[in-house]
Amino acid sequence: MKKTIICALLLFVVTVVWSQKYDFKVDSLCYSILSVSERTVEVAREKKDNGRVEKVGDIVIPETVQFNGKTFTVTAIGSYAFGRQDINSISIPKTVKKIKRIAFKETKIAGTFRIPKTVEGMISFPDAESLIIEESDKPLRIYIKDREDDVSYDHWGSDEENSSKNIYIGRTLERENGSNVGIYVGAATETLTFGKLVSAKCVAANIAWCINFKKGGVFERKDAVPITVKLEHEAPPVLKGEFETNVYLNVKLLVPAVSLSKYQSAPIWKDFFNIEGY
Repeated sequence: MKKTIICALLLFVVTVVWSQKYDFKVDSLCYSILSVSERTVEVAREKKDNGRVEKVGDIVIPETVQFNGKTFTVTAIGSYAFGRQDINSISIPKTVKKIKRIAFKETKIAGTFRIPKTVEGMISFPDAESLIIEESDKPLRIYIKDREDDVSYDHWGSDEENSSKNIYIGRTLERENGSNVGIYVGAATETLTFGKLVSAKCVAANIAWCINFKKGGVFERKDAVPITVKLEHEAPPVLKGEFETNVYLNVKLLVPAVSLSKYQSAPIWKDFFNIEGY
């Protein structure tokens, strides 16, 4: 009986999120008003999820939209806005500051998904051929505590593992309290690249937490392809502790050629079995 009640409640929450209402539609996109006085809106979902994957072409989110003679700025992508869709391409404007929970749940992008450096916080990543988080010296918060539909939620930036083939992290990823966090790397990911502006702690967090080859581990990459980690840091990031043995065994580490000898003698990095310069 208890299990039945829990399942019913979960179904209700999912239905509320996936059947999100919108205030108006312009061209092919729907919008919900966030603030009338500030003239801000978020991209919203148009149709209730019917359980099937919807195939979509190219999506261009505008910076502003007109409604009833007023101009609204698009500042967010709402919950489940593009959930369960196969999208050819999507362009996100610099006005978008927040990408909300499950905005891209079970979403696939055919080409490259680029997250502008102007985005301040996000909770949902789609699977793409290439996932690029643009370079910035300002951290990207992928742990956001918020309330929607009178439900409080805490998430770590992704409800599910991300299986983008190539992932580029150009800025430090962190939670609201300032601690570092990573992207859950899926089995299909082949390369994970860290830009030179990513902090050492963030590099360590992503490698240690999200590339765990240990069988039965929380982040076990079942049937995973071999993964390559590429660092753009010329100076080896200074880390504490060490990685799991299976990380040293299974990860191919690429570092700047001019710094290869430094990595080969640096604590922690010198222990990788497969390390090369590029």
